[in-house]
Amino acid sequence: MRTQLLALFVGVIALGIAAPAGAAEKTRCEVLAIEASNARQGVDPDLAAVLGPHASALAKPPFAAFDSFQLKARAAYDLELGTAVELTLPAPFSGRLALGGQASAKLDLTLDIVRQGSQPIRINGKARPGAPLFAAGFASAKGTWIFGVICDRPPSAGIVQH
Repeated sequence: MRTQLLALFVGVIALGIAAPAGAAEKTRCEVLAIEASNARQGVDPDLAAVLGPHASALAKPPFAAFDSFQLKARAAYDLELGTAVELTLPAPFSGRLALGGQASAKLDLTLDIVRQGSQPIRINGKARPGAPLFAAGFASAKGTWIFGVICDRPPSAGIVQH
């Protein structure tokens, strides 16, 4: 009996060491800055490679109004549930990205984009891992800016926070 209790105690301690309470699990997300225009150049090969099968989304409204999509910047961020990260975007933009939770294998994302001297755009959306969430609305010298977010995996199943 004493040996069994000692084994149980050692097992509980080992579990505590292997998975510390409050350990934050992170989700890797990439933020894309895309300039859409009518320059008749098609989709930038680097952008097509990042989007993979989701590149076809650029041929649907509202993006169908453009025929060229140039990847201007790309950066990866590790998101913790409920914590926003500051984004590095092309000037004159700044932004934040937050992971609010997960439901039905979809990530609940909030993307805030601000152009210096303008009102911010806030996009609250849900996206499956690997599928992009797009936000557009700022004019560029050639057309319009599109910002995309692609996350690789959701937090562990059962974690839901909003």
